[in-house]
Amino acid sequence: MASFDFKVSADSANADKLRTLLTSVAIVAPFGVTVADLVAAPPVEPPKDVPPVEPDLPDEPEPTEPTEPAPVGEADRYVSANGTGDGSKGNPAPVSKINEMILAAGKDGVVELVGDFAQSAIRINAAPASQVTIRGGTFTGDRFPYTKPSSEKGTRVSSPGGGTVFIIQNGARNLRFEGQTFRNVGIAFDKNNTKGSNLEFVNITLHNVRDGFSSNEGTEIVGLLYENIKATGYSKKAIRLHGNSSKIVVRNAQLDSGWIEGDNFAAGIEMYDTVHDILIEGGWAGNVRDTQGGSQSKYWNADCISSERGVYDVKIRGFRGFNSTDGGLDLKSTKTIVEDCVFEDCKRNIRIWGEATVRNCTSIRPKHRGGSGGEMHVWAGNGAKLTLENFTAIGPGLLAENDGAAFLKINGLTLKEGATAETMGKVEIA
Repeated sequence: MASFDFKVSADSANADKLRTLLTSVAIVAPFGVTVADLVAAPPVEPPKDVPPVEPDLPDEPEPTEPTEPAPVGEADRYVSANGTGDGSKGNPAPVSKINEMILAAGKDGVVELVGDFAQSAIRINAAPASQVTIRGGTFTGDRFPYTKPSSEKGTRVSSPGGGTVFIIQNGARNLRFEGQTFRNVGIAFDKNNTKGSNLEFVNITLHNVRDGFSSNEGTEIVGLLYENIKATGYSKKAIRLHGNSSKIVVRNAQLDSGWIEGDNFAAGIEMYDTVHDILIEGGWAGNVRDTQGGSQSKYWNADCISSERGVYDVKIRGFRGFNSTDGGLDLKSTKTIVEDCVFEDCKRNIRIWGEATVRNCTSIRPKHRGGSGGEMHVWAGNGAKLTLENFTAIGPGLLAENDGAAFLKINGLTLKEGATAETMGKVEIA
């Protein structure tokens, strides 16, 4: 291992020498060293699987191809808002009997929610021996009216409003919710203080909600699936993963916050407490905004994906984050792997405080929209341990700012269109 004290600019005669060193030895740069303007190197094409760079990412990129839903056939039991019957076809049961209908549906059964429902607290505690699907239903609440704006000007929340639709209670297990639509509600699914297992949420549509899926420090569910969740307009968290839940998969989520601000603050997917064994695969989140009431002296939050200290064993693959006033990623978790992802147009496209390996990923044109803190491709907080492997940074902005004692390891780097590599911490380049 060799140590060097160096500073290189794009027009320096030492640039070729540095590039030779980078391919032949591992370099450890002490605190204060700057590696600037490596973009002078001959351009290297990004990996073939990285999407092509467009001048402006559209607000709603093309979603990942969803899995084919199962054919809709006859249900075993039926429930409607005004039902009074026994749950048979043409004679639906009332909502108050939904747990009885779930148990009566039998192995691999289906309970069909027929028609429209007003916002109401529907308590689910059924625990069938094998999976039962609760299918369909449109739920409309009294949250403030919202239409996604055509630009970033945003929609400010003065009173979030809206109630809770489903309350998943202790003991619930082996349940699959599929095909529900929620409009203008506070929380679609509340799992606060719930201990259960094997819960799935598939092909769910959210429009103007505070939380799509809520949980708290008392939630402990083993086996959670969120697949093809489509959200337009959320002021808090589209998917909130709190507590000590594990074996969690979030697949092909399409989470557009729609520039709603003022609810302190939005994030597409938030991981908290000690949730672990999490896979986030495919999908995207974007248009996430927080302006601290317009204050330029405060830090503007709002992230596409975030995790807090205590969270561990996280894998994020093939995800795209864009257009946020803070991070595309803002991660404090440990044992974290990020692969084949693209982050664009966020203040800090990738923000790492914990322990992470970021592999085969691309950062495109970070953008500072206001508040304290500058724009950059990658930011590593004090104590972070971050490895970048085959990383591509495109467009103006720092490759990495290391806060204090952060450690950054780089193994394979492409800088294009004005991206620069400047570091303030301990850096190892392999």
